[in-house]
Amino acid sequence: NLVYPYALLRAVNVLGTQEVLRLASQVKVTPVHYISTLDVFQSPSYFGKQVIREDEDLAHSDGFFNGYAQSKWVAEKLVMAARDRGIPVCIYRPGMITGHSQTGVSQTNDLMCRLIKGMVQLNAAPLLERKINMTPVDYVSKAIVHLSKQPESIGKAFHLLNPHPLHLSQLVNVMHILGYPIQQIPYEMWQSKLLDPEL
Repeated sequence: NLVYPYALLRAVNVLGTQEVLRLASQVKVTPVHYISTLDVFQSPSYFGKQVIREDEDLAHSDGFFNGYAQSKWVAEKLVMAARDRGIPVCIYRPGMITGHSQTGVSQTNDLMCRLIKGMVQLNAAPLLERKINMTPVDYVSKAIVHLSKQPESIGKAFHLLNPHPLHLSQLVNVMHILGYPIQQIPYEMWQSKLLDPEL
């Protein structure tokens, strides 16, 4: 949930990860495959970087936009500390996971689906120079399964994202082709319309 503050997500994302790591270190050390997010690089300290490498240091935690990214950053730091203490770990950082590439089956309550639904309901989309990285769930799940079976993956982090991000205007064009009369308008106008659909 990208709206909840850190305090509401701490129990699930931080304490839950802490418990998994505790269990992984009991009796027989067990490998941990941790699903993180690319949002751990949400700090403005990373803005302007053309490439963020998988082995990039998670040194910056300032300026996070939401509690989800904060809680995943803290949890990932716990996973890295466990790795440094000898627990075999892999970290997977997906981007925005979307529906299945072949069937179209999708979560309907996530950010992307809500954005598309909102644009359809308003017949408007924000005019932004923004690319959207939508990564199909079947690609992400197959990549994680494959990487988790490779002994050389232990101790590494993997970025799982679509190498071909879609420009927002391309998404709007596809929606036009599908019969939705969506007009791109300046962001401020779109935001006002979002708050008051009668505008």
